[in-house]
Amino acid sequence: MKRILLLLIVLFSFPFIINAETRLTSTVQNPLVGDNIIIRMQLDYGTDTLISECHYKITYNPNALQVDDIYFTQSPGTFIEEKGVIYVDKVAASKEEYWEYGSQLYINFKILKSGTYPVKIDETGRARYADGSFISQYMNSITINASEPSTETRINSLLVKGHDFNEVFSRNIKNYTLTVEPDVTQVEVVALKGEEHQTITGTGIRTLEYGDNRVTVNVSAQNGTTDTYTIMIHRKDDRTGDASLSSVKVGNINAIYNDQTETYKAVVSKDTESVVLTGITKDPKATLLGTGTKQLSFGENTFELTVETNNDISKKYKIIVERLSTDEVVATASTDLQTLIINETTINVTKETVKIPYGATVNDETLTINAIPESSTAKVSISNPKLKIGANTITITVTETNGDKKEYTIIAYKPAPNYTKAEDVDNLPADRALIYNSKETDTHFINNITALRSKELLYNVVNSYNAPLYIVKFNYFAANSVLDVSFTKDEVDKNQYKTSLPSGLDITLYVGDEFENDTYLKIFTNNGAGKEELLTEGVKVVDGYITFRTNGQTSYYFRANASSTNISFNYTKFILPGIIGGVIILLLLYGLTHLKKKPKQKNESSY
Repeated sequence: MKRILLLLIVLFSFPFIINAETRLTSTVQNPLVGDNIIIRMQLDYGTDTLISECHYKITYNPNALQVDDIYFTQSPGTFIEEKGVIYVDKVAASKEEYWEYGSQLYINFKILKSGTYPVKIDETGRARYADGSFISQYMNSITINASEPSTETRINSLLVKGHDFNEVFSRNIKNYTLTVEPDVTQVEVVALKGEEHQTITGTGIRTLEYGDNRVTVNVSAQNGTTDTYTIMIHRKDDRTGDASLSSVKVGNINAIYNDQTETYKAVVSKDTESVVLTGITKDPKATLLGTGTKQLSFGENTFELTVETNNDISKKYKIIVERLSTDEVVATASTDLQTLIINETTINVTKETVKIPYGATVNDETLTINAIPESSTAKVSISNPKLKIGANTITITVTETNGDKKEYTIIAYKPAPNYTKAEDVDNLPADRALIYNSKETDTHFINNITALRSKELLYNVVNSYNAPLYIVKFNYFAANSVLDVSFTKDEVDKNQYKTSLPSGLDITLYVGDEFENDTYLKIFTNNGAGKEELLTEGVKVVDGYITFRTNGQTSYYFRANASSTNISFNYTKFILPGIIGGVIILLLLYGLTHLKKKPKQKNESSY
């Protein structure tokens, strides 16, 4: 007992000694020569206590590491920098100057040469907690493994999908040629890295003009060295220069051609006040001028159509439309639209067209819509609400006198007003939110963004009517980043998309052609190695669009969740057999009862 009391007296007669750790950590463990890294000094001595005094010495190889900056992350202490040594001291005079658990000091080192270099920390004096207790510290140093950046600019593979070069590919050959047929309007260029740190730009979907098309694939090595591979793609030209017309339609009537006078003629009823002239050229590449809505007077009305070829040949045709004053021409019942004009833009409407994504402007409160049906007896009604920011659904309903009805849906996307339009995606200002529109047929490479830091960039890929097919939202770019923003729909599986977007980006995607509004989708991803994983589910289609976050995989698949109809059908598989079985049992019981009663009836009749 006396020994225990003596031990307690000794313990309480001296300050407590508490074990703790002071360690160095680095933002990058394996940097390249020329890189800057941050080495942190961190005190791990308990989260509920404060430290009032400590003294350290940090040593490093000055021939390999150069100090660019030193700064405290909590209340300042003092430091003295000598060649290869940094002395750090902290003596707090008040509670406000005490250090808490965590990082205390940042040292910004520049890597001067390759090799393995330790950065050590040692204690040069006793450390104390705020209550005066000594800290028995364990020092944890760090080792930096620096290497020279790769200079390799040669790639392992270069190809154009579905087509062969005239030359055999070699890593050392930089120029290639190939020829494609006239109907090939675009190709996909693919290149495989020759070294994992290379950056390759210029691949992806490329649109082809007639004649020669130069495609350049740029390769940047890890050290910044660049080289270029060139593909010259020749698209054959099958334009005939034929300025003939295959047909002319006056509304839904095929006009009759007189080859002697090169005149087309059609007759319409007296109630027809206007018609739409359309035509088809024999040369699909030719341009037809003079079509559109024409007002009619009674009698003959003369109009002119002009065909211009890309070979600078033109030809004029006279169109005569006779509007009768007495006899009626019976109109063919139809719920199809003949003409659709939105804000002075003529929309290409076919019999298969039911949904039209359209890009509104930030100043559009509503859309000006002119919808003319093929049939003179059909009526058109348009739901044209006030536009909100984002996607809006507008319905055009064509109703015939026989009760037939057809609906067309315009999905009008209105941009937010707080975004400034960016003209050059490679040189963005940093002081405002930006929006950049790129056509569907363009290549979608962002080659060099150094200014965007805190504001958003919306990268919109739009159709010919300026409606977003998808929107990628960025909040931050690393300096000199290169990114392929393409999100390409598969030609076979329309619910699959290919991309190389990194993870963590919000994307708004138009899926209205494949899924109805209020459909809930499951989103799967594929890493390119055949492994398909569920990314998320329950994503609702709203006004033709869905929004989700990328996870860095190369393929995304969209599938509709199982509907309640399918679930009901599964129950029916069990309910129907039960009902049928119950009916059979009732019939058997009835038959047995009937058989038992018959003898009794015979006895009664014999009395």
